[in-house]
Amino acid sequence: MPLARPEWLLILLFAASRLTLDRLGVRIERLPLEGTWQLIDPPLLERSLFESLLHLHSQPPLYNLLVGVLLRLEDPAAAARAMDLLYALLGLALVLLVYGLLRRLEVGRWTSFAAAALFTLSPAALLYENYPLYTQPAATLLFLCAFLFARLVRDFSRWDAFGLFLAMAALIYLRSLFQIGWLLVLFAFCLSVLPGHRRALTLTAALPLLLVGALYANHYFVAGQLSTSSWLGMSLAKLTTMELPLDERQALARAGVLSPLALQPPFAAPEAYPDWLAATPRTGIAVLDRTRKSGGAPNLNHAVYPAVSAQYLEDALTVIHRRPSVYLNAVATAHLMYFRPSADYPFLEPHRRRIEPLVRVYNRIVAGQPRYPREPSFGLGGPGEIGWLIVAAFLVCVFGAVPAVLRGLRGRAGPNDAVMVFLWLNVLYVTVVGNWLEMDENQRFRYLINPLMTVTLTVIVTRVCRRPYREPDRARRTYKRAFSCSSTTS
Repeated sequence: MPLARPEWLLILLFAASRLTLDRLGVRIERLPLEGTWQLIDPPLLERSLFESLLHLHSQPPLYNLLVGVLLRLEDPAAAARAMDLLYALLGLALVLLVYGLLRRLEVGRWTSFAAAALFTLSPAALLYENYPLYTQPAATLLFLCAFLFARLVRDFSRWDAFGLFLAMAALIYLRSLFQIGWLLVLFAFCLSVLPGHRRALTLTAALPLLLVGALYANHYFVAGQLSTSSWLGMSLAKLTTMELPLDERQALARAGVLSPLALQPPFAAPEAYPDWLAATPRTGIAVLDRTRKSGGAPNLNHAVYPAVSAQYLEDALTVIHRRPSVYLNAVATAHLMYFRPSADYPFLEPHRRRIEPLVRVYNRIVAGQPRYPREPSFGLGGPGEIGWLIVAAFLVCVFGAVPAVLRGLRGRAGPNDAVMVFLWLNVLYVTVVGNWLEMDENQRFRYLINPLMTVTLTVIVTRVCRRPYREPDRARRTYKRAFSCSSTTS
């Protein structure tokens, strides 16, 4: 009976839960326009979309492109409904991909169903699907990469390879957390585990790599930096310079060790940097010249920010060199923030309040959070807000995949081992880059690896649970062989 298949049951469960959410008012009701740091001024997205995207240096362009296309619908309600539908489809695709990857890794049907259902009913999945930022698309794209890699190592196909590298390129175009180094490492990993298909892999990766290269070249032309975001220095300043006491910053600035920016919090409006602003020539491009958006919010894509961020970066590196303990303490705090439940994020609060009983139960039982924060903040309110079962799950995922890594290094890895290493690499990448370069929204970054951890943890636990049942069978077979030999000899 088709409806009894786990895939159909997952679709029904997804539809029922999302319809319930809609009735509770948990939906995307409007596009995220005014006040959103990552977005270009909406009138520019409507009237000068191509020019504005071409001169966007603060963020990769894909998210702004999506919002710009939706703005062409003119009716704000229709645009919000379109985004709501798109994000719901991305959520459905993600849960089916989780189930599909677990089955490819030889996990039983109903165990795979249970793991995928637990993920799709988690408050984080429910809320980020209805949060109009790039978090949900990025999570789906990252998991799609894992799924396509699993298909590739089982049964090589040029289309799967092209889809894998194109999904990686799309993720770089969407989220500045993912840079070209990430793609090149995973490309090298593909070459190592598929030595017989290196030429085909290189050919299929050529166009995606060319697209990423074009993005970097354009960013260098606009901002003078080989990156996809000009905000690195300002982000790193939060973990370094801004962690120093004010009097120490003042003394270092007077001594010329740090620049005057050490006294100015990063991500301020362009007018907060008068010297840099005066030295920045006008370009004639609105997205670079206007200090404010049409509604009054600061334009964080102003032409002043590449130079300002470069100076923040220089100061940050000075602090790391002179006071490494300050940076290491901040990184430790960022990791603690990372292990809060992903739903404990201030911008989710209006929707989070509508499903608070579910969030409370999930945070206590699944995440292992001792103290429930009624009003989550960007700062860490103490160890009671950490999800200690999330910490345990993360450690199991990281260390439980080490045997697969070791088998790979010895040349004994099978397809399943290769997939586990691919998941392991991505979990580590997001964790290290997210927490060593940013502090404030770390639990939101971790949502990207929640589905990867769901699969990794399920596979590891399944293998551990199967082992006791396999040993008696192996002993029985050994006994039968010994008995057979002794009968023949006699």
